[in-house]
Amino acid sequence: MVTGAILGLSIAFLIVHHIFFFYGYFGYDDMHYARLSYDLLQGEMDYSDHYSYRWSILAFTSISYYFFGISDHSSALPALILSCSILVLIYWKFRKNAYIFTISILLFFSIKWNVFYTDKLMPDIYVSAFLFYGWLTYIHLNEKKLFAKSVLLTIFLFLAFLSKGTVVLIIPLFFYYFLLDVRNKRLYKWKYTIPLGTLLFILYLILCYELTGNAFSRFAAIEANSYFNSCSYDQMPFSETLKRITTGFMMLMYNELLIIFLIIPIVALVYTRIYKMNKNSMEEIFFYSMTIIILFLSMNFMTISLKSYNPGCLDIRHYLFSIPIMVVSSGCIIKTLEWSKYSKTAILILLLACSLSTFKHMAYSKSLKYSETKWDILNLIDSIRKKDMIIVSNQVMVNLINYYSKFLIQDRLYHPKDLNIDNCNGNCFIITNWYSEFHSNSDVIQIQKEIGLQNKLEIQDAAFSNKLKNITVYHIVKQNDTE
Repeated sequence: MVTGAILGLSIAFLIVHHIFFFYGYFGYDDMHYARLSYDLLQGEMDYSDHYSYRWSILAFTSISYYFFGISDHSSALPALILSCSILVLIYWKFRKNAYIFTISILLFFSIKWNVFYTDKLMPDIYVSAFLFYGWLTYIHLNEKKLFAKSVLLTIFLFLAFLSKGTVVLIIPLFFYYFLLDVRNKRLYKWKYTIPLGTLLFILYLILCYELTGNAFSRFAAIEANSYFNSCSYDQMPFSETLKRITTGFMMLMYNELLIIFLIIPIVALVYTRIYKMNKNSMEEIFFYSMTIIILFLSMNFMTISLKSYNPGCLDIRHYLFSIPIMVVSSGCIIKTLEWSKYSKTAILILLLACSLSTFKHMAYSKSLKYSETKWDILNLIDSIRKKDMIIVSNQVMVNLINYYSKFLIQDRLYHPKDLNIDNCNGNCFIITNWYSEFHSNSDVIQIQKEIGLQNKLEIQDAAFSNKLKNITVYHIVKQNDTE
């Protein structure tokens, strides 16, 4: 009864978070997924774009758009459902122990980015959910209903693979499980999983070949779309890689509170060295402790490139996949250890304090007042349709206008580098907004320079609509028109 109430409150919290504390969009990857999902509904797919191979996110988003139209809620719905399903599975695991379930929920909500991405149009929650489904399936894999569970395990891992390539970070953990099963003579667990996984991957390659003429087109697209950035460790001096895998990664884990999950198994292993426990308890603690430790080692040292050693970017969203697994593993460890009433209370208070970072970030998201920017964009779209305007802005604003117009006025939206200013006959406008400038690192001065306005054109405030509170509209006027 208590655990059910906590689950209900947790799901309600995620819904409230989306409705009242929605951060908005980054304007690049998320809007690109929206566009690809819209294209999929139109029967179009660009297989030269490696994002087009993330079929799970495109499929779920397209289905949501088909039934509910293109909106913030329909974009958030798939990730929100998957996030709630993670909570449901944590509940299922600890439904008979209210204290451990409460601890697990607090661990989940202590990671602010874990909550932040629950309604985002990004693939990270997909990877997190599907790997969690697969991991739980493996944990409960036994000879009873072995084939059915093996099918589920294979499907879940494949769906994670279809969501994002960072799924490779889970490989060391499952390899460790395989070695344990070999040692303990439990190879029956892999009796169907390996053949089914191999068959499914071959079918995937055949499908890619039928669609593109190249069985490995996804990998070719990833290579073709790669570009130098702050995560290109294979192209930077080794000192940058060394910094990444030492202080860089540990500072990320500390700043984002993931260090909590590393402290728990270390304390547990030390505890078992000091205090004697029965064999089954020792084995359970060791298993879940090694699960967490291997995940940390994989996140830090595992390469995400098939051609070179290239550890993942220092961006917490790439490691969200590990959180549900570490939450349940931590819960199992804490449940197995013998705690006094005072120790249990101290753990509860500590995790409540850690969860404050999530509430602080919610307050920050609310301070951005994205809803006001959104309604300004909707009013602007109405003006664009009525006045035959051509809009020039940074890429984030162009993407947002395109998204909220449901991709119906894209032929009149331009990034500065794509605009031919000779086509401007009094109907071109530069749009600026602090939210889009923040996410694109571009302001009106930079836009002016990019389209060469210094001498040939001047910018004047059009002020054609008093409805816009967070967007400034500048009318591009030729100099000879003002003389």
